[in-house]
Amino acid sequence: MARLAQFSLHLNPRVRQLDTLFDLTKRVATDAMTAVDKVFRAHEKSLFATEGASGGAKWQELSEDYKKWKDRHFPGRNILTLEGEMRDAFSKKGGDHIAEVFKVGKWTIRVGAQGEKGFWHGTGAGNLPVRPPIQFRGDQAERIALEINRALVPHVKRVVKAFGRIRT
Repeated sequence: MARLAQFSLHLNPRVRQLDTLFDLTKRVATDAMTAVDKVFRAHEKSLFATEGASGGAKWQELSEDYKKWKDRHFPGRNILTLEGEMRDAFSKKGGDHIAEVFKVGKWTIRVGAQGEKGFWHGTGAGNLPVRPPIQFRGDQAERIALEINRALVPHVKRVVKAFGRIRT
């Protein structure tokens, strides 16, 4: 089974019935995913450019031997950027980038990258130190929540307004 480096957002269990109450459709969830993905891709571009620092923790330096090899063969490339495939998978649409919405009991927004590189770097497999290609500071996570709110609130307001017009 292929491993993914991703993050997923799920509805809080205390409000899990909101998708039914407010008739949250795939289109509405997709609007939220599109907003989240735009912020996520910009965040990842910055994360790779700062070697993790913009996400709150700079990635561990390369070993001396590997750094020498990399400087000879790929001069000027940042940590976690050899040919740029993994960076691009996280920061650009298309290719191995994931941005999707699906429902298995509840709506889920998932963004990230396909392929095992991100997973192995994020977990520190074998002789790899942990260098998570997805990491957020608290304010960055709040920005993602704000984007979800911006996408969902207009829909919720329309539904609430419609409830106000219902006469029994």
